[in-house]
Amino acid sequence: MSVAEAGGLTIEELCGRTGLEESAVRFYEARYPQLLPPRRLGRDEVLFAPETADVLLRLDGLFRAGTSSPEALAARLEECGRSASRAGFAQVLAVTSGKGGVGKSNLALALAIEMSRRGLSTLLLDADLGAANQHILAGVSPAATLDDVVLHGRSRELLVTPGPEGIGLIAGASGIYQLANLNPLEKRTLFGVFSELEARADVLVVDTGTGLSDNVVEFAARADEVVVVTTPDLTSITDAYGMLKTLARLGSEGRLGVVANRVQSVMEGEAVYRRLLVCSERFLGRGVEYLGHVYRDGVIERATGARRPFLLLAPDSRAARCVWRIADEIFPRLCRRKTAPSALVRRAG
Repeated sequence: MSVAEAGGLTIEELCGRTGLEESAVRFYEARYPQLLPPRRLGRDEVLFAPETADVLLRLDGLFRAGTSSPEALAARLEECGRSASRAGFAQVLAVTSGKGGVGKSNLALALAIEMSRRGLSTLLLDADLGAANQHILAGVSPAATLDDVVLHGRSRELLVTPGPEGIGLIAGASGIYQLANLNPLEKRTLFGVFSELEARADVLVVDTGTGLSDNVVEFAARADEVVVVTTPDLTSITDAYGMLKTLARLGSEGRLGVVANRVQSVMEGEAVYRRLLVCSERFLGRGVEYLGHVYRDGVIERATGARRPFLLLAPDSRAARCVWRIADEIFPRLCRRKTAPSALVRRAG
């Protein structure tokens, strides 16, 4: 807690906590004063109530998503407040793929940011056990990773690292063979962590590993929403179908959706989806939803090199606009907390 926080936050502290520019804060103050907590008069300046940071993050996310009328914003902020205060469990959104190199982790991070911007308390779990990279993409340095907690017994309180746009990041580890090959006791510890996370957020976005290993499939098969990421490359489509086939065999309880990444046109994205849909309906007896596409965009590679999410580096890029539309499809289903934990935790318990 800062020196000033006992009585309120300075404008500098508020900007530091939210990541917003002072001009943005002043804009929301002037346009939506009735939606923000009352300010307080400090010794030398006006101070903001500590809860203003959370309200501003939700307000900024809703405004960026297209909600601008004071009445609609007030209703959405009230709903977010009820969601955060009531008991229950998070909706679990797994982002997975049949093979590596298809842009899965960047999309998982972008979707987590979008859910947080829209007012949902959002955690991002890097479940690519042994080859984690979300902390690099997000540009943060975690105090503890999953291997610290699961393998070395460090406190779980250190596990959630504050990330961009208000998300909480649970970092995995890179190059840790043991974490990617857990024994039953270690898996139980991991699922215990997973259960705690589900109880403290509205949405838990899980960035799974790649391929069809037990760890990858288990996380994906037990989520409430599953996003399978593929590209127009034939091997990528084939591996994406392999993931859908495995999920069907395991009796996945979640809603399955496909995102066509790195496409050149709307038609190319739809063609990728149709190939997967035909195979899924014909051979698996199950449909799959088309969530949308993401254009091939060099800004994503630049963002990775800069260790900054591409939604922040280039918010008006073609790729960013695609993510907004995908988030529009998923967001309504993630707004209600559940009365029971995910199938993954129930199975582990």
